[in-house]
Amino acid sequence: MLDEGVDEDMKQPVQLNYIKLKYNFTPGSKESLEFMTALKHSNHMSLFSSESIKRLVDYKWSRTIWIGYIQALIYVSMLLVMLVGHSTYPNNMFWVTMLWGYLIYLILFFAYGFVS
Repeated sequence: MLDEGVDEDMKQPVQLNYIKLKYNFTPGSKESLEFMTALKHSNHMSLFSSESIKRLVDYKWSRTIWIGYIQALIYVSMLLVMLVGHSTYPNNMFWVTMLWGYLIYLILFFAYGFVS
């Protein structure tokens, strides 16, 4: 057997869990969005402590987390470009307007994220 060289103290039973669920979890697919919306609007808090839902949400998160990283990189680079432009041309109203517009956009973006 595979565990011939292992001490008896180190041996532990292995539990395998699986869900036989035929569902499209591709990010952005209709089924995926419906599933996440149903979870969002669910009133059953015990649903979120189930192992299967935790694993499904972790799987979805691991597939889409890079989108958040890319979005954050774009926002930070846009802010740096505007700050450099404003510090290079401080009397040019274009950069001041762009910087304020960007900051207002970020505030609205985060407000929408908290509300929804």
